[in-house]
Amino acid sequence: VLDELTQAAPALPATPQGPPTAIVLGQYLAAIGILTEAEEERLHERMLRGAAAAGHRRVLFKPHPTAPARYNQALEKAAADAGVSLTVLDQPMLAESLYGLLQPELVISCFSTALLTAATCYRIPVARTGTDLLLERLTPYENSNRVPATIVDAVVPELGGEAPTRDIAHLSGLLTAVGYCMQSEAHARLRPEAEAWLAAHPDIARPPYVTRRRLTALQLPGGLRVIRLPGVARALRLPSSLARIPGVARALRRFPGARRTLRRMWRALG
Repeated sequence: VLDELTQAAPALPATPQGPPTAIVLGQYLAAIGILTEAEEERLHERMLRGAAAAGHRRVLFKPHPTAPARYNQALEKAAADAGVSLTVLDQPMLAESLYGLLQPELVISCFSTALLTAATCYRIPVARTGTDLLLERLTPYENSNRVPATIVDAVVPELGGEAPTRDIAHLSGLLTAVGYCMQSEAHARLRPEAEAWLAAHPDIARPPYVTRRRLTALQLPGGLRVIRLPGVARALRLPSSLARIPGVARALRRFPGARRTLRRMWRALG
């Protein structure tokens, strides 16, 4: 099937310096409200500079089909500053077709699943960047993009960094924990596995994968220890998990404005 995709792909424009050796995959994250357009421009520039730092002087940028033209213009300037020959793909084409046609030596993106295709089906080195920020900003926590972003963050090396040493069992446990935190009611049977994994990996079971607020709300390892104070949350219009934290009810009674302060603290825990 992959060979058929390559054979059916349109011809790429010729480049005098030779075919690109690195591919940057854009995703237009600003369109779904995760980054601003300016932030996404800087993300693309970071990808290009990372390719240049790895020794690539010919880079192809595959923008998202709906991304604004300003992305291309900003990246062209960054390429000129870095001494890189940049080709911008201005026709719709699957990333997998590019892999077959160009046989690149590096593919870079934020959390595109095409990174995984490149690594597993074509044995092309891959790198990610910006994935941790994306995981931090994804809302609500149940956002379906969280699963592919978690996979990419866990198994694809950071641009310019070392490859992760985690195995499939680790990834399976991580996805079980994240999946349970995303849909705890629908996947209640996963709670014992999620608890065990979170308890065994306290250094990993934190942002960007799971926020402390989420762990606290679900009473999972890594969250704040809470006690139940019936009626406090309802009376003060606070999240029930916040009102159960020791000392909260007493502070709310004694200090004017404490509820507003605690709301800010609660948001900061996320």
